[in-house]
Amino acid sequence: MLLSFATAAEAQDFQFGLKGGFAASWLQGTVVTGYEQVVPHNSFYAGAFTTCDFASDFFVQAELLYAGRGHSDRSELLPNYSRSLGYLMVPVFAGYQLIDNLSLMLGPEFGYLLFSKTKAGDKVTDTISDCRRFNICVAMQMNYMIFDSFGVDVKFDWGLNKTFKPGMYAKDVNDNGRNMAVQIGVCYKFD
Repeated sequence: MLLSFATAAEAQDFQFGLKGGFAASWLQGTVVTGYEQVVPHNSFYAGAFTTCDFASDFFVQAELLYAGRGHSDRSELLPNYSRSLGYLMVPVFAGYQLIDNLSLMLGPEFGYLLFSKTKAGDKVTDTISDCRRFNICVAMQMNYMIFDSFGVDVKFDWGLNKTFKPGMYAKDVNDNGRNMAVQIGVCYKFD
C-alpha cells in the first residue's frame, strides 16, 4: 500500500505559487441598534498556494494566507466605528476546470485569529479577548489564468461559526456575527 501511494503521489503534477489582492468583508449579525448602515471593511490578503492535479480536469489546491476581515458601522450613535480582524487562513479546495484556463473551486477554510482591534472615533482598543480564536468558512473560488503563470482569482467566504464569544455584548444579536468576505486578486504560478 505504501509503495502504491508513493508511486501515485510521484505521478501527480504539483505547482506552487503566490497570490494576493483586495478583500471586502463584513460580520453578518452584528447590528447593535438596528439603525446602522453596515459598510464593508476593506483590507487585503496575501500568501502562497500549491496545486496537485489528479486528472485532466480535477485538482486539489491548498493555500496559506494572511487575510484581513472585519466590519464598519455608520450610525448616529456610532459615527465612526470599525472592527479589524487579522487571520492566518488555510483553505483546502477541490477544483474542476470548466473550460480552458477557467476553474471553479469549493472547500473548507480554517482560520486562526491573530489580532482584533476596534476603532471608535480616534480611540483604538485591542479586543481579541472578545473573539473566538478559530474560524471556519465554506469558500468558493473562481480562477482564470490569463497566461500560463499569471491569473486572477475571485473568492467568496461564508462563515459557519460565530466570531464572538457568547455574552460579550448587552444585546444578544451581537454574538451572532459570522465572517463573510469577497476577495479579488492575482496569482502567479512558478514553473
